[in-house]
Amino acid sequence: MIINSLSNIEALPEIIQENKTIALEQVDTTGQVILHCRHYGCNAECGKSIRCEIKLNPGIALVPVEGGNHSTILHTYKINLPPKKNYKINYCTEFTLVFSALPKDCSAFHFIETDAPGGEGWVIRNIKRSATDVYRLTFSNQLSYEGEFDF
Repeated sequence: MIINSLSNIEALPEIIQENKTIALEQVDTTGQVILHCRHYGCNAECGKSIRCEIKLNPGIALVPVEGGNHSTILHTYKINLPPKKNYKINYCTEFTLVFSALPKDCSAFHFIETDAPGGEGWVIRNIKRSATDVYRLTFSNQLSYEGEFDF
């Protein structure tokens, strides 16, 4: 009985790898817009001795410059939407936002956080559309974005 169990255990890594491959193939990322974000503190002490908070509005949207349907947020990674809170523990906080598809004819879009709690929201205008729809945004005193990049 023990000998039979050992032969099954040896095949286990292959089965696990097969399952991982199948699971990754089933994930549909077509039509999604992925924003890898970095949020820098307002000063050097932000996230160290002060309990700074990052607040995101669930109404964040990607709005095509040419008009048309806007893209809405689907998922967040490493950050929460209200009512949960996000306290900075470092000067730079990294998180990812996943949005629904933009119209196919869209060549540029605006990142707009409307009606942000406590005042004005983040706005980054005229982000040029890339072939992969994967972008890197930086939130600080100087907003910026980078287009397509390799992993």
